[in-house]
Amino acid sequence: IVFNEKNYLNTRLAPGETSRQVKIRLLPIKEGTNKIALPVTIHSLKVNKQVAASGFKTFLCLNDKNLSTTEGGCPICNKSKELFDEANNLPKEDEHFSEKRKAICKEAFKYQPKIAYIVRVIERGKEDEGVKFWRFNHWDNGKGCKDQLENLYNLRREEVKDAGIENFNIFDLKNGKDIVLTLTKSEKENIHIADKTEITITDAGICTPLSTDDKQIEEWVNDTKDWHDMYACKDYHYLEIVADGGIPVYSVEQGCYINKEENDSKDVVT
Repeated sequence: IVFNEKNYLNTRLAPGETSRQVKIRLLPIKEGTNKIALPVTIHSLKVNKQVAASGFKTFLCLNDKNLSTTEGGCPICNKSKELFDEANNLPKEDEHFSEKRKAICKEAFKYQPKIAYIVRVIERGKEDEGVKFWRFNHWDNGKGCKDQLENLYNLRREEVKDAGIENFNIFDLKNGKDIVLTLTKSEKENIHIADKTEITITDAGICTPLSTDDKQIEEWVNDTKDWHDMYACKDYHYLEIVADGGIPVYSVEQGCYINKEENDSKDVVT
């Protein structure tokens, strides 16, 4: 699938923008399931600005259980393990190596895999753009987007249960609610660029169907765009170079990615 920004839900604030609201309706992550979020394993790395202008980039981990097994595993995970092994091999009885061990472990943690979630949505006011994908990171403090969605689900379920209504589902396609994302500029300092926009999640005031057209609902639910196409994983050589701080370029002659800094040949594709 050719890259199209309309395939992705935009939850970033534009330069100079301090707040914005986005209203969405959640879809099942795939046909035949009630699940709305797919957990995936990622790596968020500081990279050369020729790889990403922001200096940071997120990659799917090649060890993710949703992907086919890759020979050699994931080079970013491998680098983390190598660094931890290096730290553990330093003499523990020698205090001289204590600070060095801490520094190596700190570096190793940067390459550790993290959890993110992928959901499919319809953006209200932009229904003509069709199904969009939204990816957000897991937060350990219980305040992430997935936590907020689960809390909202449970809260509304208990509210209507007290009123004598069983099994209410805020994400139901026919009798659920739209979800409102309030984006605000973070006041925190020294944070990762991806966290500069904070998201607060609530729901619309009334229950409404995803669409009044049942055929349109079916079309959106059965949309053929797959998350693998939206968030394609890089190959082993590419990630290996990125993990070492290099700039991957494709060498036609060698038939694989190589480090740009090590090759001035004209047979490379950036």
